[in-house]
Amino acid sequence: MRVVIWLVAALALMVGGIPQCIADSHFRIEETELGAIDAATAKTAVASADGCHVAYASAKGEQWVVMVDGKPGLEYDAIGSIVTSADGMHVAYEAQYGGRWLVVVDGVPGLDYDAINSLVMSPDGKRVAYAAKHGDKWLVTLDGAPGPDYDEITIGKLLFAPKGGRFAYEAINGEKRLIVADGVPGPDYDGIGEDSPLFSPDGKRIGYTAQVGQKCVVVVDGSPSAEYDGVGRDSPRFSPAGKRVAYAAVRDGKWTMVVDGAPGPSYDGIGTGDPVFSADGEHVAYAAMRSGKWLVVIDGVPGSEYDGAGSIALSPDGSRMAYIALKGDKSLVIWDGIAGPEYDGIGGSSPVLSPDGQRIAYAAETGGKAVVVVDGAIGPEYDGIASGSPRFSPDGKHVAYVAKSGAKWVVVADGSPGPECDGIGKGGIVYSSDSAHLAYVASMNAKRVVVMDGQPGPAYNTVFKNGPSIHADGTIEYLA
Repeated sequence: MRVVIWLVAALALMVGGIPQCIADSHFRIEETELGAIDAATAKTAVASADGCHVAYASAKGEQWVVMVDGKPGLEYDAIGSIVTSADGMHVAYEAQYGGRWLVVVDGVPGLDYDAINSLVMSPDGKRVAYAAKHGDKWLVTLDGAPGPDYDEITIGKLLFAPKGGRFAYEAINGEKRLIVADGVPGPDYDGIGEDSPLFSPDGKRIGYTAQVGQKCVVVVDGSPSAEYDGVGRDSPRFSPAGKRVAYAAVRDGKWTMVVDGAPGPSYDGIGTGDPVFSADGEHVAYAAMRSGKWLVVIDGVPGSEYDGAGSIALSPDGSRMAYIALKGDKSLVIWDGIAGPEYDGIGGSSPVLSPDGQRIAYAAETGGKAVVVVDGAIGPEYDGIASGSPRFSPDGKHVAYVAKSGAKWVVVADGSPGPECDGIGKGGIVYSSDSAHLAYVASMNAKRVVVMDGQPGPAYNTVFKNGPSIHADGTIEYLA
């Protein structure tokens, strides 16, 4: 069902047609039934990214239908993968009929093939692509139009850009591999990187790593780099606006960070997951190793040496930087070049900067206990701090984290712990866009509830992991 919580002064609510009340509640809760679902069909259920829509396969006698928000589609012999747009307004799925496979987009069936895989949809739901087999050849169908034949289409390598609708995939002909971008085949290579291709965040640029004999090149917008002995994973990496590009590369045993085509100084190693761009793209930082010591390099300038360094966070304008450093068996956070207190460990998702880059928070371990440090102030001790914590609100004025106390978990918002529960959903903490509200999924007494501003809602068997979603008007919506 779809559940909507309205932030109004109403105590009475309807749950399954039965009036119920929550003490001191300021919420009015409405439920919309989306159809029956059992354990078998629940395994096929796919929720939209906003957590407000769901599609799943359901048996109807010997046939199968896809239910979209409780409404059935056409009957088929079998149903394969199901995908939805981010807003849940578009749904596509693989279906079998009479021994042939086809893709149904928003209820409209497409061409039939011997086999289909790697079904993907653009984030806005306007475009759909998939790999299809006919005879002994494979092709990619984009927006209903079949592309050229290849010996193989690499499974899982069909990719839409995050914006703009661009599309690329990896194809195989004989012993050679190539990237096809927007219908245009690129040059043949001996191999394509595992994490390739990659689009820039604005969707305007594309890059990938490729193998030439025993060497590697990085191809950006069709132009290959110089040859290297190897390149870092997730290469190349684009700045948020897509104007700049960087990647780590190794030659003759030495690593360098190549930024906008220019190699930087040589090091013995480059940190995993680096480089990191500032939000404005003007600054780039990475961790590097030389002579057994680690340091952080920003805009080509190396910092102090430590026994370890990483987890770099930059302010949007790049003027402020924080990272974790190791000093012997102790961990500390370096903030604007100043070393903080030493701890037994620092949380893997730390440090975290507020959206404006003016505040800092991180999780730390000391004496067998876990604390969260916000702007230098050490919070209360807990038995653990969950991964992904702490988290700032969009306006940077609030901070919350998930903490463990004994066998129970709580969400601590601005220093105040919420109700104890048996666990917190993997989606973690969700702030409203105006930072006025905080919500999360909690496990209580073998049930799932959504807690809004510290107030638990009704209990359900399951709350989908993509929820809850807080709308601009302050209402919260999720699937349960």
